[in-house]
Amino acid sequence: MYVTSPPATSAPPPARTRSSRGTALVLAACAVLACAVIASITLGARDISPPEVVRILLHPDGTGYNSHVLWTERIPRTLLGLTVGAALGASGLMMQALTMNPLADPGILGVEQGAAMFVVLGILFLDITGVTGYFWLALAGAAFTATLVYLIGTRTNAGSSTLGLVLAGVALAAVMSSLITLLVVRDEAVYAHLRFWSMGQLTGRAAVLDDILPFAVAGLLLALPFGRTLNVLSMGEEAARGLGVRVERAQLLGAAVAVLLCAA
Repeated sequence: MYVTSPPATSAPPPARTRSSRGTALVLAACAVLACAVIASITLGARDISPPEVVRILLHPDGTGYNSHVLWTERIPRTLLGLTVGAALGASGLMMQALTMNPLADPGILGVEQGAAMFVVLGILFLDITGVTGYFWLALAGAAFTATLVYLIGTRTNAGSSTLGLVLAGVALAAVMSSLITLLVVRDEAVYAHLRFWSMGQLTGRAAVLDDILPFAVAGLLLALPFGRTLNVLSMGEEAARGLGVRVERAQLLGAAVAVLLCAA
């Protein structure tokens, strides 16, 4: 009689867990962000050394040229870039989770086109050409478009509310893009203002930071509790309903937060 034993198997090689990989990725991203912030503050038409930056930050009442440049230009520029980047990143992430499309962005629901449409109308009929005015017009346009998309998308027979929202958003985005083109080609000045607004610029925008910051911070704080809900929604609407998630309500609130972040 021969006694057979199961073949020996070697132990699997040690592997880092998903959480450790995520932690390493976050730390690397934070390091890159810190380097970008330092470069934004110290580099420019006239470089300011890091020790000089520290001295100015510790003595904010200075009257020198470097102190003026730092407090009126570079620090507001850096804060505005961080705020806008965080808001757009969170908005895009929520759009991807809500539509279950890794390539989705705020434009897929027509939010960007709605904001641009209201800016064009404000320039044409209200003669608004200031950055602060653009901000409020964009916020109103994004909110109006998102509401219209929701009302249309939830009343379609697309098979799911998510697909209905996407189809409604794409259709409205196409219509609004055509209307914007029709309006701006008739007036060169309007086209110039729209191009300036749509391209974006961080320099010389310290005044608008006070308007944007409250909305961006509020949107980010509202987006944080949605993390688990979005993870469940990514499993599909039927699975989410089975786990007790009110899908329509979650989609509505998530889209509202994403619109707020995108408009801000």
